[in-house]
Amino acid sequence: MKKTVSFTVFIFILLPFVSFADQTESDSFKDYVSYKIGANLLFLDPVLAKKASAIKEPLSNENEYSLVSFPVAGKNAMSVKFDPGPSDDPTFVISLKGKTESLGGEKLYISSSGFLYLQREKNEHFVKKMKYSFSNGEFKEVKQPFYLVDLKCRTSATLLIYENKCNKGNLIAKLPKGSAVHILAIENIENSCPSNIIKDNETEDPVNSYLVSTPFGLVGWAVSSAGSLSRPGKPLGCLRFKGD
Repeated sequence: MKKTVSFTVFIFILLPFVSFADQTESDSFKDYVSYKIGANLLFLDPVLAKKASAIKEPLSNENEYSLVSFPVAGKNAMSVKFDPGPSDDPTFVISLKGKTESLGGEKLYISSSGFLYLQREKNEHFVKKMKYSFSNGEFKEVKQPFYLVDLKCRTSATLLIYENKCNKGNLIAKLPKGSAVHILAIENIENSCPSNIIKDNETEDPVNSYLVSTPFGLVGWAVSSAGSLSRPGKPLGCLRFKGD
């Protein structure tokens, strides 16, 4: 009597990983019209772009503009131009209703309702994303409780993850140097921890608490220096301050 042997074949389909950062530009602003202004990029809602006027940079061979102006909220004219800054600090100079605001950053998205969405990497240790509104005659940042960091990297030193910020509360996890870690966010407070909280922070780089996740999925607060272009953050190695 012959025996029949059956095999089950499992087919795995690998889907590309899409981060929140990828979705922001491709989904939220995918239909926006782009303008190159100096070293920066301006993106306008199609409704604004239809009525926009742009002054082309006379010395440029590309589609580069020195000034873009357009109506917002149906009647008020807003204009955007580029300022390289005193030390290679790309800046958008925005004018509306006689008020002028300089916002440092590399990408600016403007919605049909006049909200400004700014992306800044220079003079930051991660890509910071902010929202601005114009009210009571001035530009104001719409405050977020956290800034999204969304960086995955290896630790450059032993990482301690605590229940609370600034190494306070219960110790949740201790990861050795070289461990994988996901930096989720940072609270919207500058220099939230004293620099001497990292005893071997010989460079006196700015120190902050970051919300992080272990490979297993434990979440807590970790203290790290911001690093620089020449050295990684400690112990969060993917943090590098991009500035003077």
